[in-house]
Amino acid sequence: MKTGEMRLAVMISGLMLLILSPNALAAPQGVFKQAMHWGLSAEYLDPGTNMGATTSQILLYLFHDALVKPMPSGNYAPCLAESYTISPDAKTYEFKLRRGVKFHNGDPMIAEDVAFSFWRYKSNQAKLIQDKTEKVEIVNPYLIRFHFKEPFPDFLEYHIYGTSIGWVVPKRYIEKVGEATYKKEPIGCGPYKFVEFVSGVKVIGEAFEDYWRKVPNVKRIELHIIVEASTRLAMVKRGEVNIPTLMTGIFYENVKKDPGLRLLEPLSPARWSLYITSQWDPKSPWSDVRVRQAASMAIDRKALADSSRISRVTILSTPFNH
Repeated sequence: MKTGEMRLAVMISGLMLLILSPNALAAPQGVFKQAMHWGLSAEYLDPGTNMGATTSQILLYLFHDALVKPMPSGNYAPCLAESYTISPDAKTYEFKLRRGVKFHNGDPMIAEDVAFSFWRYKSNQAKLIQDKTEKVEIVNPYLIRFHFKEPFPDFLEYHIYGTSIGWVVPKRYIEKVGEATYKKEPIGCGPYKFVEFVSGVKVIGEAFEDYWRKVPNVKRIELHIIVEASTRLAMVKRGEVNIPTLMTGIFYENVKKDPGLRLLEPLSPARWSLYITSQWDPKSPWSDVRVRQAASMAIDRKALADSSRISRVTILSTPFNH
């Protein structure tokens, strides 16, 4: 995972912790607004076309839910699946589904929806995964088995990284309204119900009080797509948003000086390497190990570390309205 993606993953996880706080009120209240520096496509609203990249997963986490996904208990934590087992030869995966999960229209989530979602998925790695599949067996409404033609030990990896094949959509609703309508009015079984999407402008969701994990803390989520950092900063200063992302350079310095704002700086374990290929050219100075060692000694590592912390998030020091 790239550095930028890791930081976005931290932001997405932080947002979920905020809206699903263990200290959530009896009923969701208030509005949370974020000014984002990256765009969101209409394709991200549908797990069937969502690419599964970190930047697109924020809409999956808001409106949908998955068989397994990263949770506080681990990366491959059961979610819509209450539990799962893998055969010793890694050719059969069995998922026991969680009872009582509802889609936003009130329909129960059952094995039929899981199988439908799996075969309906058409984005990243769809052909690779589906070509390996011998059959998807619906044992009963709350038990489903995936049988593969050959050992598939990394099947769960595809649920977590790079695809959204394990995220579940409502079969009966899609068959009733049609694919075109679903893409405009998607429903899932996530913590928020879809309200509005304006391409290149904003996404709005409203708390789903029947969400299986817990009632969301925040009533309304608004994600505003704002390209200019100066505009994002001005919005938080005027109280129009709670969090503007990616404050760098002069904007970062301005935020540090403002007592009404505070900075959050997500850390990342990612590393970048510089490989000098000319070291293998006998005519190049870099072929001399002493030159390479001298260059290494001349590097100001502290300055590099300080300048590399370019991803900044600002948040008002006062709580958002609720």
